[in-house]
Amino acid sequence: MKQIQNFKLDKLRNDEHQQFVTDVLAAAEANATVIVGVEDVFDPFKQAVTAEIECQKAEQGSAVTKNLIEADDYRDRLFKGLQMGVDAHQYHYDDTVCESARRLMRVFDLYGDLRSKPYKEESAALTNLVHDLKGEAYSADVTLLSKAEWITKLGEANDGFIAKFDERASELSARSMGAARAARATTDPAYKVFIDKINAAAVFKGEEVYAVFIDKVNYLIDYTKSTIAARQGRAQSAVNATVAKSEN
Repeated sequence: MKQIQNFKLDKLRNDEHQQFVTDVLAAAEANATVIVGVEDVFDPFKQAVTAEIECQKAEQGSAVTKNLIEADDYRDRLFKGLQMGVDAHQYHYDDTVCESARRLMRVFDLYGDLRSKPYKEESAALTNLVHDLKGEAYSADVTLLSKAEWITKLGEANDGFIAKFDERASELSARSMGAARAARATTDPAYKVFIDKINAAAVFKGEEVYAVFIDKVNYLIDYTKSTIAARQGRAQSAVNATVAKSEN
């Protein structure tokens, strides 16, 4: 007799959990005949999954996201303005100014266009760029081109962005943990009640109507178990490597 295997959802990460219950819901709706007669438990399950999805979508936003974008635009503008200002001095009538500008532009060329990088990469690169430009090696060039204040402002803008980025990350983490926990507390029992009733229906009414759905859910369970096992295996390997390194 085909039955959906027992599977506890508590070991799943939030994204894995949402994916699993969403796939189970989709499988049930694709085999609509399995829902007939179990609407009393399917509907609450569907509502719980829908609520969990909406919860996850809501967590993608943040009260500080708008400020973060504005802070990124500001540092990008300062970066580009500083770069263009230095570049313009390569065409100065004074050869000494031209040489200073060329030396500084070689620094900019090493870093490339930082504005196209992901947030964290750009933050790290700008921190290093500002450090380089403030270094003794380029002090005379920066002074000659009157760029010291601009470089300082760029560093301050980058630090401001990093602070907002950390604030946003902390907010999202706190919100996600609480909201996801609440959503899963509703979805998990609804899933179990739905699956139990399907298994019971397969016994009393015959498995023919439910066979495809049961096979699909069992496949999803096996696949998800493999994902968990692989993750735990990687974690254990990392622990073993750390221990071995400490013993050498």
